[in-house]
Amino acid sequence: WSMLPSRANPSSTATTIDAINTRLGQNDGVALDEGALVARGIRADVAGGFYVQNSGAGTDFAQRRGLTFGAGGLDVQTQGTSRIVINGVQLGANGPITDIDAVPLLTINGSAPVAGSYDPRSTFNGCFIASPTACTTVAIDFENSFPVQDVIDEEVEDDDGVGEGNTVPQALITMRDIDPMTGEPLLDDPVTGAGNDDLWTPPTQ
Repeated sequence: WSMLPSRANPSSTATTIDAINTRLGQNDGVALDEGALVARGIRADVAGGFYVQNSGAGTDFAQRRGLTFGAGGLDVQTQGTSRIVINGVQLGANGPITDIDAVPLLTINGSAPVAGSYDPRSTFNGCFIASPTACTTVAIDFENSFPVQDVIDEEVEDDDGVGEGNTVPQALITMRDIDPMTGEPLLDDPVTGAGNDDLWTPPTQ
């Protein structure tokens, strides 16, 4: 299902969902703040995709328009991993809710979006529906989101060859033997300290 002021099909010129998002984020010259559809509640039953072009004054996230829904909500009924690329706002009690604040108000199949019920790169006002807390369209690998580690296959050697030829294991810490001290002087007075070690004599062999 497509709602575009120019009546163009985005999939005819843009084959990927990222390209469709870029295309539908552009306004073809029809500035319509309330969008192409206004209703208290909107429910769309789609199979392949649901597309609503931006009709706002600009392409910034907060400027996006396309449809307006009220307290009845905006629900998209999908079949499989349908593509969703929409622009719009909710008309709340205190005025329009736009930008990233509108993304969590979208429901899919009657509840909060669940992975597998729509294309993971689907967007609402240019933001990934799968990442409602971060309004971004920066490339995200939803299947492999772990850091990539490089594997070093080649051993790097010193250019000057320092350290070559010494294969005998070397101790990291060398401990010297401590000779037990004997011949301590006799003390007549109570011991109040460690004594004078200058008076001690080394052990006899």
